[in-house]
Amino acid sequence: MASGLDIEARLVVTMDGDDIQIAGSGSYLIVNLPNQRVLDKLTSGPPKPPGAKKPKPPAGNAPDPCSSSTTWPGSWA
Repeated sequence: MASGLDIEARLVVTMDGDDIQIAGSGSYLIVNLPNQRVLDKLTSGPPKPPGAKKPKPPAGNAPDPCSSSTTWPGSWA
């Protein structure tokens, strides 16, 4: 009868001065991040190239919810 491969390993990766620990034990993989900022950086996607412009929101005819011309039922306007 064949048995599964059992691996014990630990890897520490440094990214921008923060240590990210990756450990494997049996069939488990554990990733230890030092704080929420590192998680946000890892999950934010690829970095933008220098000089990249922000995409413009689509132009629509939606009314501005903050404009003073909006009147609500029962308002003083």
